[in-house]
Amino acid sequence: MSQDRKAAIEDFVERAHSVLDQVSYYRLLSIPTTATEEQVRAAYYRLAASLHPDVHGVGVEAAYRKKLTAVFSRVAEAYKVLADATLRARYDRELAEGNVRVGMGADINKKEHDISDASALRFYKLGKAALGDGDFKSALMNLRFALQKEPESEHIKTALDAAEKGAS
Repeated sequence: MSQDRKAAIEDFVERAHSVLDQVSYYRLLSIPTTATEEQVRAAYYRLAASLHPDVHGVGVEAAYRKKLTAVFSRVAEAYKVLADATLRARYDRELAEGNVRVGMGADINKKEHDISDASALRFYKLGKAALGDGDFKSALMNLRFALQKEPESEHIKTALDAAEKGAS
């Protein structure tokens, strides 16, 4: 990597890190709010190629690596949200209310460690999205399907309890 390229990346990381909790996912990826899925993907891959911590090697100062990792993680989170139509719609609603990262940021990154079945995880995510939208009927249906696939999952049971309370 050339010194000019390295300096440009370091400048971007410093600037992005200083405003990380103040900019929208769109601004972080430098795309318009009307960006297509392909534009979202292209912006993510362009940034990921430069910002992935492994690209910078092991000789990077610890404080800079911490900032680099934070920025890269937020870029990955932005891609994860904006590339998924359901999550993006939810994000756009919360962005309109002034939340640039939204409370769902924690949901996006949270690992459903006890859900190993792919179908159960898919139904769980659909159920959680419906629950977030206040669609308790869909939430109940999807979470019940998820629980059939993974009957011991505490994540699914907790979400199902919340959906049942909301539906009553």
